[in-house]
Amino acid sequence: MDLFSLLLGISFEVTHGRLRVDAVEDVVSRPEDVRPNTLFVCLPERSSAGDFDKACDRGASIIVTERLVRTNRDITVLKVEDAHYTLSLLAANFFGRPCDRLTVIGVTGTKGKTTTASMLHKLLLNVGKHCGLIGSLGFFYEGKRFEMDHDTRTPYGLQRLLLEMTDRGMDTVVMEVSSKQLRESTVAGIHFDISVLTNISPNHLQEEDFTDFADYVRCKGRLFERCDRAVVNGDDRYIQDVLANKSCDIFRYGLTADVDFRADNVEIIDDLAHPGLAYDIYNQGRIHIEIHKLGRSNVYNSLAAYAVLHTMGYDITENADDLNDIVIDGRAEIIKNDCGIGIVVDCAKTPLEFQQLFEMIEEYRNNRILSVFGAVGNVRQGLRRALAKTAAVSSEICFLTEHDYGTEPPDAITEEMATYLQETGTAFEVIPDRALAIRTAIATAEAGDIVVILGKGPEHTLLRGTQAVAYSEYDAIYEALRERKDERHVRSDHH
Repeated sequence: MDLFSLLLGISFEVTHGRLRVDAVEDVVSRPEDVRPNTLFVCLPERSSAGDFDKACDRGASIIVTERLVRTNRDITVLKVEDAHYTLSLLAANFFGRPCDRLTVIGVTGTKGKTTTASMLHKLLLNVGKHCGLIGSLGFFYEGKRFEMDHDTRTPYGLQRLLLEMTDRGMDTVVMEVSSKQLRESTVAGIHFDISVLTNISPNHLQEEDFTDFADYVRCKGRLFERCDRAVVNGDDRYIQDVLANKSCDIFRYGLTADVDFRADNVEIIDDLAHPGLAYDIYNQGRIHIEIHKLGRSNVYNSLAAYAVLHTMGYDITENADDLNDIVIDGRAEIIKNDCGIGIVVDCAKTPLEFQQLFEMIEEYRNNRILSVFGAVGNVRQGLRRALAKTAAVSSEICFLTEHDYGTEPPDAITEEMATYLQETGTAFEVIPDRALAIRTAIATAEAGDIVVILGKGPEHTLLRGTQAVAYSEYDAIYEALRERKDERHVRSDHH
């Protein structure tokens, strides 16, 4: 690509050398990826003279940096104010700005991003859009799911993925947008046609390393500086703070009267075999919605998805049943069965995620809750105690097991967590093999019990030592259900 097209829309100062007209063959941000005729962006967190020299030695033709660099090398140095922001724009230009050929919908918020984005993706497919989805569960298009690796999460990888989607015929993309992506300007090279805000609260401040809540709010607000229309939760108390001084059109959804798109008559469906919720949407008439997902939060998640569809000009009466049986892998996922027990799979890994899931399940409790969980190896102090204590509050029995222990001895992890459970008085059992722990919990469950399996969700491996071994929660669950049915048939034969 010619240099002047690559630098389109970017502010910079030439501090060494001259602007060259040679073609730039790649844009990279790691010195080890540099090859001849490469533009290297020196990011501040790893900016060093060593990186600069290594990039030069490997044949970089242009180096972009925030620092004033003194060198006698035959190279062009461009100084910019924000290297992360510049990298995002460079990546967009390098791949020909694929977002300009797509309708791009970004979904952000403290909670509900994955569920809302997945629901919206399904609705858009059902109205005939060729729609891709990018999020924490991977990326999806043409009915296939692909894993997100580290490179796909970078500005370069993200733009390459968007180009791949346009080449595959996608006309729309729904994208989860995290606080980290906004803070590091990962999505600065993407123009969003619609941006969705599910909610905002201070729950994740410590986990995401923000200085204070105001900093978090400002970060979330960045998404609404580069969109045409905002679809936001009008019931959230902090929405106005996020949208302050934003020029985009604003469309509000919620359960209160002062919104553009309102839900009412919310009901919990507490049938253990097919739990969920129901509500009515009031917008140019009454539309009844029924969704078999756990928790009142899914009223807001699904309402956000329907609100976006409405603002895009679709008649949602034709899509009222589209989310009825939506399955989102590892997100309060209900495993249907005819054994008279509830089974919920969730990829919750933090104490806050544990708490939110158990609060959701409490609304459907008819009997006991049996939980299966562990803790990853080499984690910060205090996390295991918090996980164990949080699970113990809602569980009658806890089954402690393995969870990506890595190089830390797995029995040391379960023994540590067992001491925390002993303090609570909650019954527990230690079963090191995760599949066996799941089978034991399901075998132990009585009619009306709910078995909650936390931590892995749709992941396909377990990290044991330095080896990632093939593993599936679902294989263990369905084997346990088969064993339970076989046992039940044996008992009935004896009677």
